[in-house]
Amino acid sequence: MDGERLTRSAGYRFRGRRGPRMLPRDTAAVRIADGRALRHSGHMDDLNALADEHLAAARASAHGRSAHRLLHEEPLRQTVIALTSGSALDEHNAPAAASLQVLRGRVRLTAASGDVELSAGALQPIPQERHGLLALEDAVVLLTAVND
Repeated sequence: MDGERLTRSAGYRFRGRRGPRMLPRDTAAVRIADGRALRHSGHMDDLNALADEHLAAARASAHGRSAHRLLHEEPLRQTVIALTSGSALDEHNAPAAASLQVLRGRVRLTAASGDVELSAGALQPIPQERHGLLALEDAVVLLTAVND
């Protein structure tokens, strides 16, 4: 999510559009779409905690989704995306290179060349064509993308 901010309260620092220039201290409060804050450690290896927190946020969201950009160091970008069952990311263009790793649940990656169903633990390259993502059950994925 562009423009995601870490709050200054309790010693946190800001994170702006150009990625993490200043890393959070022990924990970070990440604002999600409805303005609530999620707390998690600032460590990149805590994917399980992020997956749990964002799945809970997605379940509480009217849109059935929640996302957090872990890394944005050009050209690499990594984002955790949580979707409730039946929620979708509509068809969109593919970046130069990307992969999708399913951390929880099951999803369907949709594309003109064919749909692929993926379960927890699966790692799939994203096709170089317009594609979408549908949660077949509550799910969390890690999107890794390289932009031109």
